[in-house]
Amino acid sequence: MTVNTKLSLFDYLAMVENIASEFIDEKSGVYQPHIGQLNAMRLFYNFCVTESKFDDKYEHNIIDAEDMEEIVADEEFIEAFNNAIRPDVYLDICYDFACAYADAMEIVNVKKTSLGNVINAIGNMINSVFENISSVFTEDNIGTISQIAEDMSKGKVSAEAIVDAYAKKMFDSNSTES
Repeated sequence: MTVNTKLSLFDYLAMVENIASEFIDEKSGVYQPHIGQLNAMRLFYNFCVTESKFDDKYEHNIIDAEDMEEIVADEEFIEAFNNAIRPDVYLDICYDFACAYADAMEIVNVKKTSLGNVINAIGNMINSVFENISSVFTEDNIGTISQIAEDMSKGKVSAEAIVDAYAKKMFDSNSTES
C-alpha cells in the first residue's frame, strides 16, 4: 500500500470540514463517533492511499460506507490509517492528513459540548414536532375546528357536548371492533 498524506491548501480545508461533518448527526445533533471514524477512513482511502490491492475494485472513489467493509478489515490499511492520524512531529503545523484530522477533532469536541449544539438539537426537535403535526392540520380538519370554535363562541355548542360526542364516538368504535 502506498500512501501520500500531504494535501494542498484547498484539499486541507475541505478535508477538515468533511472529517468533522460526520461526527455529529446534522438533524439530531447526536455525537456519532463510529460514523465519524468510518468517514475519516473513507476520506483517507479516497485521498491519501495512492496504490493498494483494492484499486481494481474501488478506484479511490468510495462514496457509501458499506463499501468500506473489506478495506477496514485489512490490517495493512488500518495500520496506514493509524499512522496517518498521528503527526510525525507534534505541534508542527502542515497541510497533511494528520493535522486535518486533529483540526477536525477539535471542531467535533467544541460542537459536541457547545451551547450551539444544544440549541440545534432543540430546534431540530421543534421542527420534527411541527412536521408531525402538520399532517393532522389538513384543510378539512382546520375547517371543522374553526366551525366548532365559532359554534362554541355563539353558545351553540358547549365544551361538555364536544367531550361527550368524542367519548360516544370512541365507545361506539370500540364496541364495533369487538
